[in-house]
Amino acid sequence: MSSIKCPQCGLVTWEGEIQCKRCGASLDPKHRDIASMLTVAGHPPDRVYSQSELRKALIKKLVLAGLVILLIVLAFVLIWRR
Repeated sequence: MSSIKCPQCGLVTWEGEIQCKRCGASLDPKHRDIASMLTVAGHPPDRVYSQSELRKALIKKLVLAGLVILLIVLAFVLIWRR
């Protein structure tokens, strides 16, 4: 059986493990992308978040970013109308 290295803390564990036993980071490549977007400064999270919690947090960030962009565009439109 082969081994895999945790992308967060570097612990080497058996391939097929779902999450790191040391830091709790996801070892599944399809889950690692979302989790890496939500880690702060490369530090592992204090707790392991479920996939639905990660999706909700990502959706909130995307909605907020969309609102900010919309406000910026609206401000430029109002400025250029004068």
